[in-house]
Amino acid sequence: MDQPLESTLAKSLLMAETAPQTQDSFLRVSADKVGRLMDMVGELGLVSAEILHRPDIEELELDGFENFAHRLELLIREIQDESSGLRLVPVGTVFKRMQRVVRDLQRQTGKKNRATPGGGRDRS
Repeated sequence: MDQPLESTLAKSLLMAETAPQTQDSFLRVSADKVGRLMDMVGELGLVSAEILHRPDIEELELDGFENFAHRLELLIREIQDESSGLRLVPVGTVFKRMQRVVRDLQRQTGKKNRATPGGGRDRS
């Protein structure tokens, strides 16, 4: 017997929240695929708004429709928020690259310098 969608989503979220997380867990995905995903999520939001707010649908008296429509809008908004975060890169990664640049410049110029990055958890 299939579980209700809410129950399945709740269990998945609970597992994701309680799973041990490492700070440097990353997955490489091409920027084109991320861009395409974000475009599709944006289209999903637009199409669902068009459907849910059509005058001919609003006139119908469907049992529980308002509740389901609201839940769909919340879910789409959450997907949009999460997918927009896919393009964000931890600043610490950028700073690590800059440390390499500083080290290379030290070698080239013979001068001593030090890069002290901060805010590694922030995103650029």
